[in-house]
Amino acid sequence: MSVRTLVSLGVSADYAGKGFGRTYAAVTPIGSLNSGLRTYDVNDSGFRRANASLFVVQSLSGDLRHGFGVGAGVLYGRMLGKYKNTPIVADVGSADQWLYALGLTYTF
Repeated sequence: MSVRTLVSLGVSADYAGKGFGRTYAAVTPIGSLNSGLRTYDVNDSGFRRANASLFVVQSLSGDLRHGFGVGAGVLYGRMLGKYKNTPIVADVGSADQWLYALGLTYTF
């Protein structure tokens, strides 16, 4: 344990219900005409993404509990199942999702 440095590792999964799939992943016939993507229906629930993350904060004042610090993080997500196969992901996107972050922290 250190009061100068914080390291956080995480894993998670996103579960989606039927309504989410129909709203955000399906391509309706009208949507297909407008976008040129093939029609695709997602009308069941399930896991849509698995994630792994790493986050590090380094204190600038010597104590993470008080003062400023700098942080950096990375998150990797992989689309799963029907969500990976939707034309939005398979044809024009990527099943691999990356997020990078840099920041300044202040604790009081």
